[in-house]
Amino acid sequence: MGLYDFTENQWWNPLRARRIVVRGSRGEIVDDDVVRLVDARTPVRSALVSRRTGIDLNLEGADLDHISFDGRVVYRNEFFGARFSEDDLGVASMLAAMGAWCRGAAAPPYPLAAACQDHLISLAIGESARTGSPSTTGVEAWAAS
Repeated sequence: MGLYDFTENQWWNPLRARRIVVRGSRGEIVDDDVVRLVDARTPVRSALVSRRTGIDLNLEGADLDHISFDGRVVYRNEFFGARFSEDDLGVASMLAAMGAWCRGAAAPPYPLAAACQDHLISLAIGESARTGSPSTTGVEAWAAS
């Protein structure tokens, strides 16, 4: 289940807090907190921990170095030192992956089937916002493989 709740004036708004919730059948992520089942009856809680530089007495400059989960680095900023925002890091990572694919050095970073399925969800979000009613989607034939 997904809920998209983004208001028009949320960007740079000092009154709107960042809140991310992803729910699945075996757990959920709320902001940086992860709760999940590790077996049929054992829920555990872990945190996504960001190492940020340039805070307090750190003189490395403001940047995201990496994100770890249960002591293991799960994301490393490949553009460390560029001082990109997290949104800019997402765009830069996609562009770098696309460049590698165009050179024949990597797999496509965002397969067309996944893009089509994501766009279908985007259309359903728009329909729900326009009509005020719930909108559902399924896994279409193009994304079934």
